[in-house]
Amino acid sequence: LGLRRPMLHDAHPMTTLGDVLVPEAAVAVPRRRIWPRWFAGFLFGLVVSLGLAGGALYAYDMRHEGRVLTGVDVGGVDLSGLDSDQATAALDSAFGSYGDGRLVIRSTAGDVSVPYASFSRRADVQGMLDEALRTGRSGTPFERALVALRLAQAGHSLAPRVLLDEAALAA
Repeated sequence: LGLRRPMLHDAHPMTTLGDVLVPEAAVAVPRRRIWPRWFAGFLFGLVVSLGLAGGALYAYDMRHEGRVLTGVDVGGVDLSGLDSDQATAALDSAFGSYGDGRLVIRSTAGDVSVPYASFSRRADVQGMLDEALRTGRSGTPFERALVALRLAQAGHSLAPRVLLDEAALAA
């Protein structure tokens, strides 16, 4: 091989391959395992991501405290983000005419016209408002977050309500 060691007094005069090459097992190279660090990084990233998402959903929920959630409408009237007073005004404007008009009863004896005001027909604004404010506000925080996301994406339409005095109508 052409590799020679200088001769020392107690050294053997011949150099062998084993003297020059050191087997790999004898070299102590510390092998670091990558998976524990990768797993710890993954868990840290997951916890931070869940914390940020939870904080964002909490902020969204607090921003809509006392307001109708995004995506909720009543009979085509969008109430997204409105507070009670604003939503009441929007519902009154849209359904205030529910008390106008008359009921016509046709019979062989003739037509009878009864004005809606005589049996107090009107829009149930408070009932519609309460239902709109309750939409998406029940369940666990996780369920509320899912419902809020669904409402924002697809929306939810509530049917208009009408109130009337049944006893006056029967009379």
